[in-house]
Amino acid sequence: MAAGLCCLASLYGFGAALDGYSQRLHPPGLLGARGIDHAAAFNLLGFALPGLAMAWVGWRLRERLDQRSRATRIGAWMWSLSALAWAAQGAFVLDPANLDAQFSRLHAAMWLLWALAFVAGALLVGLDAVRRPAERGLALIAWLAAAAMVIVLRDGQFGLMSGPVAQRLALCAWLVAYVAMMWREHKQR
Repeated sequence: MAAGLCCLASLYGFGAALDGYSQRLHPPGLLGARGIDHAAAFNLLGFALPGLAMAWVGWRLRERLDQRSRATRIGAWMWSLSALAWAAQGAFVLDPANLDAQFSRLHAAMWLLWALAFVAGALLVGLDAVRRPAERGLALIAWLAAAAMVIVLRDGQFGLMSGPVAQRLALCAWLVAYVAMMWREHKQR
């Protein structure tokens, strides 16, 4: 949970400190872009540390799921992959002056991998959880988070919200699903 709070605090704290930055108009990755004040700190606190911490949670979860279905174990790996992709966005820094630059493309690829791996993992984790009465709430949260991520990231075609707002909602859906999974694991100990 601390990783999620670190990520959100970085997003809003560094955003507030950057003159002219709008949470509604600018993507999160801009805070860590080349030439932006304190970009390295944001990349560390907003992407790398939270992503690595959540990848570790996913990896530990996978270790505890040996008796579960193959789908659940693969889902846990997908969540770890999603978290590693989030962390990698901090290493592949956007270049706002050249979005076709190699690192900008890699940053965008990691964003896409983050979303796709999470959605696939959430669907798979939910498949096993829905079969267990005590875990149906987790299945619902995982599936709702996956659906929310698909809807908000696809929203560019519907025009209901700006891309940066959709990105933040997707981030929140991802964090909520991780917190739900950690809460479930803590409760089962």
